[in-house]
Amino acid sequence: RPELFDLLLQKAYSNQRGHRGSSYPPRGIRSLSYPYMRALAMVDAKLLFGCISNVFDDQDARFLPSTELLADSWQVEIGTDTSFDVERIDNHSNDDKTFLPSKQSIVGCLSSIIMKDSLIDPSSQIGSRKLMTLLSIKSKHAYLDFLATVLAKGVVRTPRYIGEVFVRLTNKKGSSEDEILTLLHALPRGSFELDEILFTVERVEMMRAALFLHQEAVRANLSSEITARKAQHHLDKCVDCFLMDRDAQFRLGVFDFIRKTSSTGDVSGVLRDVILKRLAELIDLDPNQAALLVAEVISYDIGTILYRLKGLKSGSIEFKLLQAVISSNSNDDSVLQLKSNLTKEHHHSYLELLIKFRPDQVYQYLQTHQNNYRLDEALKQCQDCEIADASAYLLERLGDISGSLKLMLESLDERLRNFKLALQSNFGSMRSRTRNVSVYIQQNESLVKEVNRIKQILSAVLDLCERNKNDHLTLDNESGPLLWFHVLDKLVGTKPQ
Repeated sequence: RPELFDLLLQKAYSNQRGHRGSSYPPRGIRSLSYPYMRALAMVDAKLLFGCISNVFDDQDARFLPSTELLADSWQVEIGTDTSFDVERIDNHSNDDKTFLPSKQSIVGCLSSIIMKDSLIDPSSQIGSRKLMTLLSIKSKHAYLDFLATVLAKGVVRTPRYIGEVFVRLTNKKGSSEDEILTLLHALPRGSFELDEILFTVERVEMMRAALFLHQEAVRANLSSEITARKAQHHLDKCVDCFLMDRDAQFRLGVFDFIRKTSSTGDVSGVLRDVILKRLAELIDLDPNQAALLVAEVISYDIGTILYRLKGLKSGSIEFKLLQAVISSNSNDDSVLQLKSNLTKEHHHSYLELLIKFRPDQVYQYLQTHQNNYRLDEALKQCQDCEIADASAYLLERLGDISGSLKLMLESLDERLRNFKLALQSNFGSMRSRTRNVSVYIQQNESLVKEVNRIKQILSAVLDLCERNKNDHLTLDNESGPLLWFHVLDKLVGTKPQ
């Protein structure tokens, strides 16, 4: 094998009959540099590079050390001449014929053939110009694929045209983002132009590769106030990369990323601005995690944050954050402090949004947060929106037990009536499917909702009776039967029509 590689890396054609000084100069492919390697590349470049790759991986193969590499690094800086220097191949002594040429020399030869020169002499009569062009393109693609592999293994230094390697990887059929990430992790930071590679991977929406590059840019731009603006831009883009990922679980990783980044003192101030800018999207993604970020990372007043969110998506963003904070069971000091900073105005805003988005949860909220709202104002909000169980509960708290029970019984009566009508309208369909009413109700979503509404108001009625079981007042505010009898009378009076 060393002899074969010596032949392939021979820069000029030699007459195999031993007549190197012929009166007829070499023509066609013989007149070009590295004619033997070039000839194999013309026949099947992909197979040639595959064989060379196998040799590189062979544990028994012994290579000469590269004169182009440092002992422990192959990093090069942008702006220097990073093209492969193949002129040194001929000058390198190889007295020990058991050694193969250095890997750098082999790749340098291939680079000279594929990337610098034309693979085929345009004046040769080997084939049509179209065929020659296709051969050159196929050879270049095969070489770039091979180069990506050896670069990822760290056996050669980075060429100046590394951007073309990434363009090829992003356009190649069947290529994966993992290949690009592997290469990015292997390359020294100074060996590629970050903005160029970013443009390449973002163009094909490889967001995890873009995330890696944006994180590198953040680390590189925290040295001064001027570059800190660039760091903020790249942090913003990091959040983009998470939120645009197709994997829902990966998207949630944005919260861990923000927490980890916030622990770096140099970036915490820049990060707060980014979080404020993207807070609505983060709340939409996971309100509870976003609430923790507000408590732990953002030092702004909760009122200022809620003001910024007011009206976004018809109030749903503000609602999600308030609900996450108010209903949080976290014992974290920052979360508890955030919750304690909520005023009655904030709670009334939440009540208004709760009525709008989750009217079935209003009654429970009023019961568990009795000291966080004004009774009269809350009652008006509930009555205006006809939330019967909540309105009745507030009437009870204001001392109007009779009015509270009357309102709930009227609501119960209405819901029972609605359920009957829904059941009757589905009677024909029910008889054709099953004779079991309970089974049919469980299979019908609209009927299940009606049943749940009845259960909810009935539960509220029974709660009212339990809380006031020692109060012997009738609906006319006169002494008489207990409240339980009014409920029993209503239920007994509900008969099938």
